[in-house]
Amino acid sequence: MLGEENGSLVSRYFGIGSGGSFEGSAVLHVPTDSARFAAEVGLDPAGIESVIARSRLKLLQARERRPSPPRDDKILASWNGLMLQALAEASGVFGREDYRRAAVANASFLVSEMMKADVLMHSYKDGMSGIPGYLDDHASMVRGLLCLHEATFEQHWLQVAFDLADAMVRRFGDENRPGVLYDTGPDHGTLFAHPRDTSDSVKPCGGSAAADALLRISRITGDSSYEKLAGTMLGLVGDQMVAHPLASGNWLCSLDLHLSEPEEMVVVGSRDDPDTGALLTAIHGQYWPNKVIVGLQPGDPVFPLTEKLAKDRNTIGGRPTVYLCRRHTCHSPATDPDQLRRLLQN
Repeated sequence: MLGEENGSLVSRYFGIGSGGSFEGSAVLHVPTDSARFAAEVGLDPAGIESVIARSRLKLLQARERRPSPPRDDKILASWNGLMLQALAEASGVFGREDYRRAAVANASFLVSEMMKADVLMHSYKDGMSGIPGYLDDHASMVRGLLCLHEATFEQHWLQVAFDLADAMVRRFGDENRPGVLYDTGPDHGTLFAHPRDTSDSVKPCGGSAAADALLRISRITGDSSYEKLAGTMLGLVGDQMVAHPLASGNWLCSLDLHLSEPEEMVVVGSRDDPDTGALLTAIHGQYWPNKVIVGLQPGDPVFPLTEKLAKDRNTIGGRPTVYLCRRHTCHSPATDPDQLRRLLQN
């Protein structure tokens, strides 16, 4: 395709040898920088770049005459829920505003494009969503939305998360078997048997993700019914966690949350205030896997479902303030990051 001279030059540039570079095949890579390569072959760097550019174009044109490899470009609610959680958490840990913007954009798309008449859809492709969401879709998205509230302090995301969690329990629960949430709901047709996969694999199963989300909502709202349901769910897979812990990773994390006294924090302050940022840095500076955060910006009304945790929480001396509680029993409010770190260690 390139001719003997240019073909030899390009092969050497991309590290292509007669024996291949991986399992007998050649994986194109650039083993050395352009200046050093030019010196090795006795050409000027500009000449090398010109040959490579022309050769790339010829190779691409030849490749376009062959069938393109298939591409899976559908959007899944469950995977995007996991990504939403990752972006929101990473925005706090690393102080990355671009991660926070990406998380908001992702959640806005999921809510506007993948929810139809309050029904979360499973997938989206080419502007269409035709399959109602499964249990893992709902649970992953709820968890992601809770994290997004922690990153933005916007109470809208809490409302969406709570509504979706309630819909999840109604759609996938079994009135005759307390603690059982099936993977499918009534919109998935009349099935001979409702599937219920309880194994955590490369991603959390729907049940363990749901239990985790319900426990966190219980901590935020003070509504024990969510925790009771999650506790029953955990009890049903107790034998599995003992016999197959490697297939129960997220279940075990949820069990730890259930048995612990998680850090319940109300952060009062403008999300973009540097002093608020310093307090959040103190929180995210260590790993607190079971923490829950409710953000409240000055002037915003307290979200009704968070009143038990956030009612009467105000800034102290006009400074952003953190109220650290465990089981709704609170320490003295902290306005200084070092003070907050000491409280977290106690």
